[in-house]
Parts: sequence; structure tokens; C-alpha cells
Amino acid sequence: MQLTNLSLHPIHQQLLRQLVGFTGQPERFPLFNLTSDANEALITAEIPGVNPSNLEVTLSKGRLSVRGSFEHHAPEGDGVVCHLQERPTGEFLRTIQLPFETEESAISATYQNGILTIRLPRAEKSKPRTIHVSSL
Repeated sequence: MQLTNLSLHPIHQQLLRQLVGFTGQPERFPLFNLTSDANEALITAEIPGVNPSNLEVTLSKGRLSVRGSFEHHAPEGDGVVCHLQERPTGEFLRTIQLPFETEESAISATYQNGILTIRLPRAEKSKPRTIHVSSL
């Protein structure tokens, strides 16, 4: 498959070089949303077009990693010219530090409609406690 050379304004080229790594995808991919409450953290990531069997979620020393790969679906053959390829292909890896200790045996991950959802229950010792203040 042949990629045609698209003419971009130099400012656009510089911005594209800063936003995109050597793999052709943003340096931080997938982008995470991380929220938490007193009981758990919830991570969601948009990863459309990935087969769930190509996703791996791991936790080690308080660091959560999401690894996966996109399959290449562009038609190939003689005379096929690709004029634009914006969908990522290949492998990706993203690792973040979690804000608190988790109950590792209760972590769950689901993938539906291109959204990866990871539930990370807080370890009991990491849950916020209210300390009663008594008067003397």
C-alpha cells in the first residue's frame, strides 16, 4: 500500500509532530478518565475498534497498565493508494500510577462499545476514615 504525500502547512506539520509519536498515534494513548470515591476508583478509556482479546490490563506495585493492539484493515494490493490514514494501527501501552492501594483480587475490567471500564476497589486500609473529636 502506498501513502500519498499530503501537503500540510508547516505549522500544521510541526503541531502534528508534537502530538503524534513515531507509531502514528498520540504519545498518551489511550486517554484515561480516572475518578474515585470512598470505595473505589473507576477508569474509563475509549479504545474503539480493538478486539477485547487484544487487550491486557495489569497491575504491579500500584501502577496500572493497559496494553493492546489494533489490527490493520486497509485494503492492499496492486493499484491501491491510501490517501489518508488516521486510524491507528499496531500496539499501544499506557501506564499510570494509582492514587491509592486497591483490593487486587476484586479488580474488574469490561469492554463494551469501544469503552474499556476498569473498577478498582480501595483496599480497606486506604479508605478514608472519620476521626471522632472528643472534648476534655
